[in-house]
Amino acid sequence: MENLNAQFEQSLQAFTDWLGILGYAEATQKGIPERLAECLNWLQEKEITQIHQIDQHHIEAFLSEQETRPNKRRGGGLSASYLNKYVQALKLWNSFLAQTGTAHLELTLDYYEANPELPTVLTESEIKQLYQACTDDEFGLRDRAILGLYYGCGLRRSEGITLDVADVQFSRGLLYVRKAKGNKERYVPLAGGVAEDLRWYLVEARPKLLKNASNASLLISLRGTRPQGQSMALRLAGLVEKVGIPKEVGLHSLRHSIATHLLRAGMPLPEIQRFLGHSSLESTQIYTHLKEEVEDDL
Repeated sequence: MENLNAQFEQSLQAFTDWLGILGYAEATQKGIPERLAECLNWLQEKEITQIHQIDQHHIEAFLSEQETRPNKRRGGGLSASYLNKYVQALKLWNSFLAQTGTAHLELTLDYYEANPELPTVLTESEIKQLYQACTDDEFGLRDRAILGLYYGCGLRRSEGITLDVADVQFSRGLLYVRKAKGNKERYVPLAGGVAEDLRWYLVEARPKLLKNASNASLLISLRGTRPQGQSMALRLAGLVEKVGIPKEVGLHSLRHSIATHLLRAGMPLPEIQRFLGHSSLESTQIYTHLKEEVEDDL
């Protein structure tokens, strides 16, 4: 990042390389150093220009200032999950410094407690509006495929973008999720409407978007390559804006929505747990609360 002194800049670059060597995801390799750079810039402004000068009080002051920083997108303050990105960055950097023998900082860093607010869930009517907003061209067919994967199949963002064409098993009525959370794998049932949308996408849209015939990716970006999660999120944001849904909606909102709708339809929690790929039933139990929220909106 610009304006960092030589020592901070060198440490930041070495830290970024270290994350890559350890195999962290590309998004982490980009986001974590950015958060650390913000902290280093802040320290530099406070005339703390050497790593050995940094102590617990400096870090606490930096985090305290972030707590009061306004959220530019949603109003209010930064969420606990966003603040925890700073904590994660500082924890990892501290480990990097110790393991490389660069410095030994006496830092005690605790994560912020998660925001108790429940995640966003769309009603079945709002989901229908999103489908209706899809156009009939290749981009609209891809939008329907995105909705099918993230709502109809309840996938996590990374699970959708890592799918290959071969993972869609029409003959068995299943979708093979080979890169699920925790390096696990699972099969997800393909509902009739989802299967039909994926067929149309594969036949009519994907060949038009594809630039390299050897690309095995199911979803294809505008560049003809495997997409990034952010590009899929932007397509969804466009649909949400088009139909005027007054909620902050992300790809994970579609996953929350299908789980809530399945619970309302009578599916037992253990089955929803398997569908979502949760490792414990406790993670699935949040949908009992979301179900009540949706019922209140109806």
